[in-house]
Amino acid sequence: MSTSTFTDAKRIQTSLLSGVEKRFLYWFAARMPERINADHRTILGFVALRIVRAWVLSLSVESNLPAYCECSAGDRLVWRQHGWYPGPLS
Repeated sequence: MSTSTFTDAKRIQTSLLSGVEKRFLYWFAARMPERINADHRTILGFVALRIVRAWVLSLSVESNLPAYCECSAGDRLVWRQHGWYPGPLS
């Protein structure tokens, strides 16, 4: 088994908000409690994604229009039941 050393990858950001994002990330990391790790942040992101998805779907139901976004097979099944998703379920 060979051992290799870890090499940091250089982040190249060219977006308009990259400077603001970098300052925010440093500010956020300095205030993050040590007991919160990457797994906690992943769960938080997943929950936030589900909240936003539910909000988008609720808007589409209120306006009677389909919400165009990436969705799971379960979402497509629900949309098909309402007549919003004409495509295949796969």
